[in-house]
Amino acid sequence: MVSLLDPLFLKALFGLFLASLMAPIGALATLRGISYLSAEVSHAALGGASLGFFLIYLGFSYSNPFLIALFFSIGVSLLTAYLGRISGPEATGSAIGSTLALSMAIYALVRGLLPGEIKAMLDTYLIGDVLLLTSSDLVQISIVVIISLVMLALFYNEFIYVCFDYEGLETMGLNAKLYDYLLFALLGLSGVIEAKSIGAFLVFAFMIAPAGIAKEITKSVSSFLFLSFLIALLSSIFGLFVSILFNLPTSGVVAILPSSIYLIVVLKKMLPLEKRLF
Repeated sequence: MVSLLDPLFLKALFGLFLASLMAPIGALATLRGISYLSAEVSHAALGGASLGFFLIYLGFSYSNPFLIALFFSIGVSLLTAYLGRISGPEATGSAIGSTLALSMAIYALVRGLLPGEIKAMLDTYLIGDVLLLTSSDLVQISIVVIISLVMLALFYNEFIYVCFDYEGLETMGLNAKLYDYLLFALLGLSGVIEAKSIGAFLVFAFMIAPAGIAKEITKSVSSFLFLSFLIALLSSIFGLFVSILFNLPTSGVVAILPSSIYLIVVLKKMLPLEKRLF
């Protein structure tokens, strides 16, 4: 069993903290009506990482799969925004599905060409294990998190306007389209962080479920964003302790709690008031 003072545990704890900081960005995606873009950009990161590892396989030893995944994720996110814009808002869902399929196709194709050792490293982006994060991984993730939080702080009001009153932002003389693209780029940044830390398959637990829970509890946008972060953080810490205590896969246990709470909240809301137990 991993000791609580073991560097692996401390790195995992820090990695989950960094991943939790992206939950408010997932909450913004919910407000914008593109919550499932969070999952798409994480799978886009998977496609980008596969290209990075393929370059390593071809002999380009200086290839950095994380950076390639980062730019690929941002690119796919911006492409989705563009396709949704030229085809109309109702087509955004189709754009998300199309780019998701493209990313997964690239991953499946490239993965089949890689040898077993590199294939195993690539698969950490699919089903991550925070206990395997290295110091180099944490440095790269930290830099991206800082950039994301700075963007969120600088353009917070503009992002809120984009989510609630796009036309109002334009009447103020501001470039609403620019801030909308920035929001999509921010989601691209968050996607690669979640893919690297907990895996693309489990991104729902950090980017969508906490926002879904917080939306049912809070009354203001600021408290909604903060509670999304808090739910993601507390559930990840609890999941990490449980996984170590019972020797279970960390990412899976971490994902179960917020996902389960979200389902309970949704089911409770669906029940008639007189049939609710709590």
